[in-house]
Amino acid sequence: MASADLPGRRAHDAAERDDSMTMLPTPGEGCPPPLRSREVAATLEQSATAWSLPESPLGTHGWTWGTGPSLYFLSPIGGCARLFALASWLLREDFRCVLIDWDRPRTGRRLSVQAFIDDIETIANQHDDEQILLYGGDFGALLALQFAAQHPRRVDRALVQGISLQRQLSLAERCLAGWYARSAQTLAQIPYHQRVQTINHQRWFPPLDYDRWNWFLETTGQISVSLVAAQARAWHQADLSQTAANITCPVLFIHTEGMGPATQNQQERLAAQIADAHQTPLHTTGWHPYLTHPHRVAKLIRQFSADATAFDTVDEPEFFPLNHR
Repeated sequence: MASADLPGRRAHDAAERDDSMTMLPTPGEGCPPPLRSREVAATLEQSATAWSLPESPLGTHGWTWGTGPSLYFLSPIGGCARLFALASWLLREDFRCVLIDWDRPRTGRRLSVQAFIDDIETIANQHDDEQILLYGGDFGALLALQFAAQHPRRVDRALVQGISLQRQLSLAERCLAGWYARSAQTLAQIPYHQRVQTINHQRWFPPLDYDRWNWFLETTGQISVSLVAAQARAWHQADLSQTAANITCPVLFIHTEGMGPATQNQQERLAAQIADAHQTPLHTTGWHPYLTHPHRVAKLIRQFSADATAFDTVDEPEFFPLNHR
């Protein structure tokens, strides 16, 4: 959708539509208008290097974008690699961003967390990455910490959000997950999907980018329901309390607004079990901060990569101003 077609912007953009929406700002400019999710996602698909794992039961594929130390993005349940496009755009001159996507599982058998971990190892081997940084939210955070526990020499640092020691599905949730594991539907085809997304996430999206919310709904709506079910069932079997002691790399626990008190408590309990844990708040960003406020996430990643101890305070560090270049 062109900028001139967005609600409330016709008059404002009429004079600038020839130039503004065809030029993407440099990474150092943060994420101000006219940077738009659709344009950046299109640039990702055109400019980044696509790759896939043909033998993966998860249909694992993704993109590699940028140069520098390797930074792996692992999406939450109901998320996908494209949601990291804005953050990767801002970081691509500092890191080689590896965005990982999972498809609808190619097998009917129940998959464990280990299947996802094995794919991450294969990706690292194919990229010749001896050490990597990991960023994960929710289920992606589980994968990041499990991978760090199993491959302590391979993970330099990890940043996680929305993580619990263990996530148990109720009997009703287990029945639904079992049913949807065989479904060919996408999330957009599930009743009340848009309403649930709106209640949970819309308030955190920036008002200056009128189309980002619509793009989020369209992008997540294409995700396979069977993948979500497979991830939920895999997490039901996982218990980080059994592996937390094996995590030796620095880990930054990001407390986002909208996470909920139960998850907040679980995340703090998990941080207490990891030797080199650090914590920071990230207010007014919601469950997908890399999309709603990518400039702030990019700042956190740069700072934590440079100095993990900078986060041993009660506040979000201000070493890098939001538009720091």
